[in-house]
Amino acid sequence: MDTAADVAFLRTRADIDPARIGLIGHSEGGIVAPKVAAKDPRIAFIVLMAGPGVPLSQVLAAQRARLAPAMGQTPKQVRQTQALTDRMVLAMRGSKDEAEAHARAMKVITGEGADLIRSNEQAEAMATTLSSKWMRDLFDYDPGPTLAKVKCPILALNGSKDGQVLPEQNLPPIRMATKGNPDVTLVELPGLNHLFQTAKTGALGEYADIEETVAPVALDTMADWIRRRVLIDRTAR
Repeated sequence: MDTAADVAFLRTRADIDPARIGLIGHSEGGIVAPKVAAKDPRIAFIVLMAGPGVPLSQVLAAQRARLAPAMGQTPKQVRQTQALTDRMVLAMRGSKDEAEAHARAMKVITGEGADLIRSNEQAEAMATTLSSKWMRDLFDYDPGPTLAKVKCPILALNGSKDGQVLPEQNLPPIRMATKGNPDVTLVELPGLNHLFQTAKTGALGEYADIEETVAPVALDTMADWIRRRVLIDRTAR
């Protein structure tokens, strides 16, 4: 894994304290960081920024329900799209490679989704996205067992207006999975979207219009939490 290789490289540098190397992962990075930390007990801490606490299939279903109305979709269209996605995921299971998975996905779209997906370009884009090996692996991946193996301090952050990784869906399972870890902090930051920008609604269309890169409160929350764990003499804790 690239992240593990990056950590190994940092540990070779004389100007870096190998005992104070931590990981910060955003969204899908919130899946990668626990995977690395669960295998590497020397990781000092991890920060999950909008990291999933449930399988991606559940995350995407909740995301679709939350964001679709702002994109002009009716509740009926949302249900139809979710049902089509579920059938595609089921059809792709057991595929020997990405090409076969793509072909199976396209068969479902052109057959059952003909009334919903109106263009070949849209069908192709949907099939390509869902049939990638990374995406197919994520659909069935439950973050809980991996989170339960992480022994280092964990900070899990979500914005209250995150429409992609909903805090009410993901923070409680993270808490449950890490109940054996004595140093876990969960924070829901009011008014922030998936990118941790100060937002009005959290809709995808707002992202590019917000000048703020990351809200200061998110940066301050992470910095203060990290300082208390790696900059203070460990023997004093």
